[in-house]
Amino acid sequence: MKNYLVTILKVLVSGALLYLISKEIDWSQLIVSIRQGNFVYLFIGIITGCGFNLVKFIKWHYLIRTGDHNYSFSDGVKSYMIGNCLGMITPMRAGDLGRALYFHAEDRPMIIGLTIMDRFTELVAVLALSVGGCFILLNRGVGMIVVLLAFSGILSLYAAGFLHGIFKRIIPDGKLGEKINKLMDILRLIDRNIVSMVLLLSLAAFVLCIIQFYFLISAFEKISLSSTFLATPLVTLSSILPVSIMGLGVREGISIVLLARFKISAATAVSAAFLFFLINNVSISGIGIYYLFKVKIKTRTQEANCEFKI
Repeated sequence: MKNYLVTILKVLVSGALLYLISKEIDWSQLIVSIRQGNFVYLFIGIITGCGFNLVKFIKWHYLIRTGDHNYSFSDGVKSYMIGNCLGMITPMRAGDLGRALYFHAEDRPMIIGLTIMDRFTELVAVLALSVGGCFILLNRGVGMIVVLLAFSGILSLYAAGFLHGIFKRIIPDGKLGEKINKLMDILRLIDRNIVSMVLLLSLAAFVLCIIQFYFLISAFEKISLSSTFLATPLVTLSSILPVSIMGLGVREGISIVLLARFKISAATAVSAAFLFFLINNVSISGIGIYYLFKVKIKTRTQEANCEFKI
């Protein structure tokens, strides 16, 4: 019951935010902008978005092969899409843990641990890229907090082995402790080379993300690449806030506020932010739904076979 109420509340928040945003948009200007849009830039934005997802697929495949697991690139792509599909509709993208559904039951604790590391590394990368925007577009206090968070995140990633030893000593015994230990064991496998590679790939993915946003905005209005570098990481961070469905309303609203600093109209800001969302998330989530149903059918078939044998 509580989950239904939270979902209803989020739908209402999304609806309210989208209504307020619609009041800020000059719809006639939006129609003119679309008609006069630079479709070459839009196409480049789509291609760059594909590159963004490709880098994330490569990074996830690299992670799931940790500990000499022989998973294929296809396994990485399919599981990532399933997680992305579930992550879109859950607060702070918690549904990304659903990547584990694609794998055998005995491997799922490890996959959940790797998913947490992947998401944490991406958060650290976005925080690092957000520093400039925080200082220039927000204020010095926020900038200092983000610097501290980014530095602490990087430090904790490189101290994974040390943290594993601490967690082992404080985790209580029992079934719950056993499950937590299985998740924490992934820290033991993570060395500095793995952290460096995953962090670099995360940074590369979000730099592509920034370039993509630049082309999506430039398809309708002129903006400098440096301005996009300041605003895009903050727009990306805003989607983490668990206050609406799929970040709808929050992402577009933040885009309007930030891009207004560079004389970009509300219509262009909303158009670019929504296209950004469609290309990077909705596209692969739609495919993820297909693989999610395949996994469910496969699981039910296996359970039925087990019952038949018994």
